[in-house]
Amino acid sequence: VDILWIVDSSGSMAEEQNYLGTNFQSFINELVNIGVDFQTAVTSTDVCESEVPPELENRACPVDYGGSAATQHRGTFIGDNGAQILMQGQSDLQDKFLEYTAVGVNGSGFEHGLYATKLAIEKSLNGGNPSFLREDGFLAVIVVSDEEDDGIGLGMTDAYNGINFVQQGYTTFSYTHEDLTDYLTGVKGAGKFSVSTITGTRDAGGNLCTSSHSNPQEEGTQYINAANSTGGIVQSICESNWSSSLAQIGADLSAQVTQIALEGSPDPSSIEVTVDGQPHSQWTYISGTKTVKFDAGAVPAVGATILVEYRTLQ
Repeated sequence: VDILWIVDSSGSMAEEQNYLGTNFQSFINELVNIGVDFQTAVTSTDVCESEVPPELENRACPVDYGGSAATQHRGTFIGDNGAQILMQGQSDLQDKFLEYTAVGVNGSGFEHGLYATKLAIEKSLNGGNPSFLREDGFLAVIVVSDEEDDGIGLGMTDAYNGINFVQQGYTTFSYTHEDLTDYLTGVKGAGKFSVSTITGTRDAGGNLCTSSHSNPQEEGTQYINAANSTGGIVQSICESNWSSSLAQIGADLSAQVTQIALEGSPDPSSIEVTVDGQPHSQWTYISGTKTVKFDAGAVPAVGATILVEYRTLQ
């Protein structure tokens, strides 16, 4: 598993970054428990450029809104030169992860977790980042942010300054969870990647979550949609027990990496799964990637015979 962390570097994220680093061991423990060969890298949500591009469609950051050349990572992996990728088993893994994910709070107020993912993968493929994607690896993207992704957020009224940047004519930039899913499908293939998130959520009554350490002004709908459409999972950034949240993400990777890509356009109501000849009901159809994902804790054993039968839509 190649695990890419996208960490919000805007002004409201100091405590969350600390929670992430100090509770990271619970995530690692779950990866050890499920027996995966993992490596990880980190970048931030700041994709701004030193100059605002003249073309409206390229203005991911349409005005100077926090950030500087030092924080504009644009998908570049954070860390010591030649050691940006943290490897399973290295003695200083926890310390380095704590250091790398402390991306600071001086990044731009335009948070682009999804677009930063694309830029990070592109740079890994073309030499701008150390080579990260292994041919036989599963790519797990995990975004940590207390705001909406500005791939659509630029067309919303900003929670802090009240401006709708698209309506005001500052930009036409857009990058949605569907765009990222399409991109990663092309790079990795269906069933070979997922997006999970720790982000702002709403309760059953529609109220934004709140806690002593995090008070998001927006729900991270694009991150949530990306997770739901790729077989990842969602954790609330307001959760006080980050050790548990990170452990759940780690444990769910055992299910994510065993997704089965289906051919054609399946009729979800027709899907039937058997394991070693016996009906198996603990699975979910992931429509965004047309895959079957087994529930965490219900993944068939190594060597099991799995049969998935379904009708395709005409």
